[in-house]
Order: sequence, then structure tokens, then C-alpha cells
Amino acid sequence: MGASISFKSSVRIFVASGVAAALILPLILIPEMPNYVRLLLGGIIYLAVYMTVLPIIRGLEKVDIEVLGKFFRNYHGLRPLIDLITKYESKLMRKTQHAECEYRCPFSTLGRQYGKVFHNVRDNSCVSP
Repeated sequence: MGASISFKSSVRIFVASGVAAALILPLILIPEMPNYVRLLLGGIIYLAVYMTVLPIIRGLEKVDIEVLGKFFRNYHGLRPLIDLITKYESKLMRKTQHAECEYRCPFSTLGRQYGKVFHNVRDNSCVSP
């Protein structure tokens, strides 16, 4: 299994992490909050934002989600959490692909006219019902 580094994907990962980091910066400015609460709350917010932004800006591919699932397959204690994360990421990716079809598909005017355009994941095309 060969690995390669994509410059576009790397930039998208940095953008997603930057957005997530920017949203937790105000936590630093709250002096009354204990450090452990800031750490816990900041970590939860960061992960939630990062996991949401990354598939939306296409910094994640279906293969990445499959690799994540396979990597943690033997960690039974983490399995429910990993399953939840992979389902969430997959759902966001499907929604992003559907939205892109609405704007870039040759069927887009037909899709808007009749209400829906579907993304065919098998051949990465847009189809109209």
C-alpha cells in the first residue's frame, strides 16, 4: 500500500485546523475558568469543529474514513466512538457531494426544476431522477 501526500489535501487540513483553533481561542481569555475545564471544553469544541469542517472543504476522502475504521477495528473500547465518527464523516461527505452536484452537474438546471440531483458515488457522477 503506497502512500502519497497531496498538497491540496494538506492545505485543506491546515484550514480546518485553523478554523477550529480560532474558535477555541476565546476560551483562553476567560481567567475564571479552571485550566482543566478549558482543556476539556476546548478539546471537545476543537474536535467537533474540525470533524465538521474537514469533510465540508473536501480535506477528507472516503478512503481516509475506511482506513480510520480499519485501523481502530481491534480496539474494542474505542469501537463505538470510531463508528460514530466514521458515520458522521461519511454523512457529511455525502451531503457535500450532493450539494456540489446541485451546482456543478450538467443536470443542475433539470435538478433544480424537479427538485433533486443525486450523486452517484460509484462513478462520481451526478444523476437526475
